[in-house]
Amino acid sequence: MATKSRTYRYLTKFRTEPFSQFFPMVPPTANHIWKHTRDGRTYLTEEARSFKDAIRFRICNERPFNPDWRLQVEYHFLVDSCGGDLANYEKLLSDALGMSPDTRRLELQEGFVFCNDNRIDLMVMQRTLRGYVDAGVRVTIKRLEE
Repeated sequence: MATKSRTYRYLTKFRTEPFSQFFPMVPPTANHIWKHTRDGRTYLTEEARSFKDAIRFRICNERPFNPDWRLQVEYHFLVDSCGGDLANYEKLLSDALGMSPDTRRLELQEGFVFCNDNRIDLMVMQRTLRGYVDAGVRVTIKRLEE
């Protein structure tokens, strides 16, 4: 087994069971994630920030998968229209589920599902049209067997 990097040395309680949860919200598309100012600064929009905060709140007690594992991620989007590129929905959701720079302080061992999204080796995305009331996304993450 590969040696864990220094970033993960304090993470001792890893998830062994699959993660599966329904989030009753659809992430904003990539066009609504970032805004740019005239002086060249880029910042997260209020819509994107509130989505990330809501996801982080829902997973605040979750433990991450072992950072040495290869992962399989499945996103099943229940949306009210067929508009939008699925890859645009995925970006903010993956960022919200992964370890962010502010959680790299290592005292925090919970509140994200995977340490680094470069461990995702298989990603499956599916869209199902539903009414606005049922809109959301089902996320399933599990260890990818060798």
